[in-house]
Amino acid sequence: MIDLKKARLEAGLTQKQLADIIGRSAQAVRFWEWGQRQPNLISTCKLINYFKSQSIEVPLSLKRIHQTYTEALSPIA
Repeated sequence: MIDLKKARLEAGLTQKQLADIIGRSAQAVRFWEWGQRQPNLISTCKLINYFKSQSIEVPLSLKRIHQTYTEALSPIA
């Protein structure tokens, strides 16, 4: 998730600082940035809320992950 790294750098944060803000490990943030893993729903929401609160554009990859979770959790009609 290169765009996650870009947003983090725009916020002026290290991986550890971002991890502390959302309650995860720096290793988790590193894996997300490298594209080795994706954040879970809670972490995705925390990241989106943080970037919005800082007036930083929410990375497209986070929007897509959030949409996927939302669709998966929506009730079947």
